[in-house]
Amino acid sequence: MNEGHSAFLVLERAADFMRENGVSFQEALAVTRAGNLFTTHTAVAAGFDNFSPSLMWQFFANYAKEDLNLDFNDLLALGRENPLNLSQYFNMAYLAIHGCSAVNGVSRLHGEVSRTLLEICLKGGLTAKYR
Repeated sequence: MNEGHSAFLVLERAADFMRENGVSFQEALAVTRAGNLFTTHTAVAAGFDNFSPSLMWQFFANYAKEDLNLDFNDLLALGRENPLNLSQYFNMAYLAIHGCSAVNGVSRLHGEVSRTLLEICLKGGLTAKYR
């Protein structure tokens, strides 16, 4: 996945796996994460797409409930630096990191910069590896 909106593939790949195998979202995410790779091109936090909780509610509340069988706040937690901060915006980079087994930069130097930028998220116990 390359930056931005493509991170929504994390959700849809998990949803497809759920439908095909009759498992929970958490199980589906764990399985599909292994086949997901995120390549970041943005080396500044301001470059990541962010959406307000109210905008996410407008477009994803029904999807979370009906397609993912997931509480909306659990969906939002996937896109937050601090999953417990209910006012924090939904960040597409954090969604990608939560749903991918590895994260690439577009160069070695870029990978180092991105690693520092996203370090807080990675400290939260995520297993994403930079290459």
